[in-house]
Amino acid sequence: MAVTRPGYSLEGMPVPVVPLRVPEVGISSTEIRRRLKEGLSVRYWVPRPVEVYLEKHGLYR
Repeated sequence: MAVTRPGYSLEGMPVPVVPLRVPEVGISSTEIRRRLKEGLSVRYWVPRPVEVYLEKHGLYR
């Protein structure tokens, strides 16, 4: 399975995939990393357990 993403096609993948259609959310991992690097909150950008893990391990700081 592969999650669909705006601007990316699942056609031509090297292996057959089954598309998993989910609501599009305008959040990018690049933006999350940038916010963390700049010391900004990622509350509401990621689930709370992920936020705690990133903080605990000082990731992307």
